[in-house]
Amino acid sequence: MKLTIFSLLPLLPAICAAIQIPRGTTSAAINLPQSSDLRIYHQSSLSLGIHEVSVGTPARVPIADSLIWGGPTRQNTPLAAITYSEEGQNTPEIRVYYITPKNTLGELAYFKGKWNNGADLGFPVLADSQALYALRVGFVIIVGYTNGQGDLAEAYYDTASPVWRTYTL
Repeated sequence: MKLTIFSLLPLLPAICAAIQIPRGTTSAAINLPQSSDLRIYHQSSLSLGIHEVSVGTPARVPIADSLIWGGPTRQNTPLAAITYSEEGQNTPEIRVYYITPKNTLGELAYFKGKWNNGADLGFPVLADSQALYALRVGFVIIVGYTNGQGDLAEAYYDTASPVWRTYTL
């Protein structure tokens, strides 16, 4: 097979599409329901916001690396993310959890096709803690973190009774 500039052109997007994730930051990933599309979330380099990288299967080139929220986060914060679809919904819901600069639990929500402005859930998080996870069990969203006293805690939100609560494990 003879290589020419024209045979290499299809490879150009893959070569140029490297996504830079700032040193010291973490990421969280989700797989959108009913598709092979992946979303990877990472903190911006200046701790001012969270980015979403849209990718498909491993052989596909990343579609976008966009800032979904420009508010402040604690520097090098851990991230956690979940996605789900309610019955009858065309667009999945996405939740991304982070630590605020005040060391409290924060949430971004993708709902009805758009991102919210970020919410401080107000639950104290231990300074410099790296523990953060999220999952959905039935209709309950659970977010685990290290509380202000250093204990493992979980905040939860039941979509049938939409109020955030927390407890220590």
